[in-house]
Amino acid sequence: AEIRHLAEELDTLAPHGYKPAEWLDQRVFHDLEPAIFRDIEQGILASRAQHVRPGSWIGALVEALADDNVSFIRAPLSTVQPDAGGRVGAVTAGNRELVADAFVIAAGAWTGEVARQFRTRVPVISGKGYSITVESPELELRQPLYLSEAKIACSPFEGANRFAGMMELTGPDDSISPGRLMTMVKALNRALPGWDRGSRRVVWAGLRPMSPDGLPVIGKAPGLENVYVSSGHGMLGVTMAPVTGEIIAEMIASGSSPYDVHAFDPRRFA
Repeated sequence: AEIRHLAEELDTLAPHGYKPAEWLDQRVFHDLEPAIFRDIEQGILASRAQHVRPGSWIGALVEALADDNVSFIRAPLSTVQPDAGGRVGAVTAGNRELVADAFVIAAGAWTGEVARQFRTRVPVISGKGYSITVESPELELRQPLYLSEAKIACSPFEGANRFAGMMELTGPDDSISPGRLMTMVKALNRALPGWDRGSRRVVWAGLRPMSPDGLPVIGKAPGLENVYVSSGHGMLGVTMAPVTGEIIAEMIASGSSPYDVHAFDPRRFA
């Protein structure tokens, strides 16, 4: 039932050029991915699926933006002063005052906290996920895998395998729960024997920005004239980032969006 649901989701993307899922019997499935446990009987091939290594992707993005004269200031936001009309003229970060025509709150799981500094409310909470990265792994994955029942993504990188999953609703807290981690370990032991053998294992917890209704939060901040919000993308931040950037840029430049984004309006929570 779980894998059928995934296949149906992929079928809805066919009008947009996405190739429908290809059903694989047990023999073909194991020929494509010999590492998988032999008792797993069925799989689907999503041939258009892709994966990235987040650290190198962000590094390349920062480098490209720096080449376009984008400035980066790594400092906490300290002062925001909206005027009576709901317009923000400047903010202070570290010891620098930053004057701008428009501001975008895109602080991931910390969006709600940053929004409060702007004296507005955006109810974004944290959905904690866990990953285990096995460096110099003995197990060779031929392609990225998604273990649908366990809801664990398995991504082969150069020199490592990363296994990521879980959803734990928390505050902005990246501590690691041994119980949650053990749930992942047990599922991986069943599906991928020997997955944990390698030179080193690195355990990590990260926070996804979640909204109460599950939809992204994109648009003008409630009660503010020139402050925008881009957050709440859950587990699809990398996937949705390009089109969200296009939407926000067009809103700032022209006051409207080329797409119907009413469902994502931050003011729906006001």
